[in-house]
Amino acid sequence: MITYQEEYYSDIATELKALAEAHYAEVVPFSDKIEFSINETLYDTLGKSGNIIIVTARDDNALIGYCSFFLGMHHYANAKIATLDTIYVKDDYRHKDVASSMLIQAEVILELENVTTVSLALKKKTSLPESLGYILDEYRYIKYIGDTE
Repeated sequence: MITYQEEYYSDIATELKALAEAHYAEVVPFSDKIEFSINETLYDTLGKSGNIIIVTARDDNALIGYCSFFLGMHHYANAKIATLDTIYVKDDYRHKDVASSMLIQAEVILELENVTTVSLALKKKTSLPESLGYILDEYRYIKYIGDTE
């Protein structure tokens, strides 16, 4: 049975690393040029200060997916916002509503945190955001400018 819950980075760091490394190699541009390394201090600090929400998906207690949101204040409105940091589901569990269920659970938690706006930026085009009521807000581009050797 798949369950969805909020968890704290410090409690799941070891488990999360294996999934996060696979996620990084799969979807991060320039992953062949920029080494995978989780900023554990950042995630731990954000968790302790209440500025990150992590929702996990587990199948019989095994971690199969996660999503996390950074919390902050809107830069020109007095409103609390949540910005998607990352979302990932193990390959065997894709197309089984795991991602949408994590996002729905995250929205419940974020609403309790008085968040008014949620922003998603995804690595791959999908109909998932629209199916959950999100609207397209902007386009985002990326370019590698590091050492080209």
